[in-house]
Amino acid sequence: MKLWVTGEAGFIARNLSDWCDTHNNHYVVNRLEEPYYDYWRSSILNRTHREINIFDPTLSRLIDESGADVIIHTASVEYDDAIKNPSLAIHTNIEGTYQVASIAKKIGVPVIYLSVIGKNVNLFSTTKHSGEEILKHTTDKYVILRPSIVYGRYDEKSHLAKIFSSIRGGATTFPLNIDAVRNYLYIDDLMDAMGVVFDNLYPMLGETFEIGNEAVSFDYLFGFMNEELNICPDCTFLQTEDHLGDIHADSSYIKSLGWKPQVSIREGIRKLIDL
Repeated sequence: MKLWVTGEAGFIARNLSDWCDTHNNHYVVNRLEEPYYDYWRSSILNRTHREINIFDPTLSRLIDESGADVIIHTASVEYDDAIKNPSLAIHTNIEGTYQVASIAKKIGVPVIYLSVIGKNVNLFSTTKHSGEEILKHTTDKYVILRPSIVYGRYDEKSHLAKIFSSIRGGATTFPLNIDAVRNYLYIDDLMDAMGVVFDNLYPMLGETFEIGNEAVSFDYLFGFMNEELNICPDCTFLQTEDHLGDIHADSSYIKSLGWKPQVSIREGIRKLIDL
């Protein structure tokens, strides 16, 4: 299957390109030529790269001429950047999704949309869920995936990645809701789930479903990190409230198609700290 991936320099897209290297029946037709971090350096230095803006007026022609069988829509403005630039988040996550859905309808290919689990409690989640509604009202050839908190290789945005980055920078105090129980998913398990979607794409059109693995608290995570891995034995919490609360994923549908997560949260954290 030929995949056109929006946001091709991002966390999920880069992992999808890597996943395709070991699954020869799938191919990202607009894959970046540069390695992941070289892309970011080239962006800073204003060098040429292949990532194509979803508002590019030639996008419809490019996707059509690529022979793509499906569009994987991962491009979005994430949580922190949405806070800093709300208008860009609305433009990209809502208007951009309409742009992609309209192109998909025009050239007759399905869209797989990467959304989020969680309540509409901040601009990021609100715009992502608004994107779902835009998609549903623009084309009937879609699948909406709602992964839980995804982390792993190339990850710079998840709170797990930020915690480890802060620890490496010398931080020992973290303001968190230590009682919040949230569902996590290692990136390799998400890739395998997406592979199941590719293999069952047309029967799944019109479906919205969640993907997740274990749900654990921050208290549990820090206990594991400190007591078993000895990563930050002097780390402490500043208990705070947040609006997200607990995050749980109902993965029963994707599991019924044969998917099963392979990486536990403990193994995933070990992998994360070894990156």
